[in-house]
Amino acid sequence: MHIGSRGLGTVLLGFVICEAAGCGGGSGTPTFATSLPASATVETLSSSQQQQLCDEATSFGEMLLRSPGFCQAMGVSAAVSDATSDPNMTDADIQNECSTLSQFCQVTLNYGTSSSTCDPTTCAVTVGELTACMNDTGTAFHAYASSVPPCSALTRAMIATLGPGPNPPSCAVVSQQCPGVDTGNGTSY
Repeated sequence: MHIGSRGLGTVLLGFVICEAAGCGGGSGTPTFATSLPASATVETLSSSQQQQLCDEATSFGEMLLRSPGFCQAMGVSAAVSDATSDPNMTDADIQNECSTLSQFCQVTLNYGTSSSTCDPTTCAVTVGELTACMNDTGTAFHAYASSVPPCSALTRAMIATLGPGPNPPSCAVVSQQCPGVDTGNGTSY
């Protein structure tokens, strides 16, 4: 069996993104909202306001983690990532990796999801910009999750049409101005 480090990293990254940075989720796509001022820069919020934002983002992210299709989409995304970097993976390898990582995701969810950390002290975006990124990531994730095939049908030929998962344009500023916050493209800044 082949499980690349990028694939496992993609599954684990999904948990980090959704817990630390926040994502949309649940049935339908709810929106993230906070009582904090949209024009306030995250790094200049008081420590209690930063904790509030982290707590709200974690709760919101857990809705996505528990939404139908999350683990399937994470397994597909991880297998796509590894198959893209390893041209020797066969269709059977890709399907097996997708299934294994989807199952790993589900088992991990059964053990709880609140072990993440959140450190917004170096995040130079506004609350509004972060909120837009979180909501757009949730919407994009739901579209991606509804478009992925079951692991048993995943083939190398499909890889190019699926892509690695959501990376909304509204997250570009978050990627640039929030070191260490991953916005869904698999790279921390």
